[in-house]
Amino acid sequence: QQNLIVKTRVDLEMQWKKEIESIIRLAATFLVNGETVASIDFKGENKLYRVGESIEGRKITEIGSGYMNYEYRGSKGKLTLQPIPEKPAAIDVKQQDKKEYIW
Repeated sequence: QQNLIVKTRVDLEMQWKKEIESIIRLAATFLVNGETVASIDFKGENKLYRVGESIEGRKITEIGSGYMNYEYRGSKGKLTLQPIPEKPAAIDVKQQDKKEYIW
């Protein structure tokens, strides 16, 4: 007997959203009243962070144009601007609308 697990389009969409929400993504850096601020997407939310604040145990040490440096458990890291990862073709409506004709 085989137990087949079939993922529907809705299941794949939910899986993609969970993956997107699990990453820490630097969405933008900009100036607010002369202070550089980082806009970070994480857990389905977008929040603004300043130097000295922490996100998931990572203390922000520097925010520059298009990047953010941080310290985490004694090591240093860097986030750069990243676009939102594209949806897989199986759930991307835009890609499904493209028809390929074989003559």
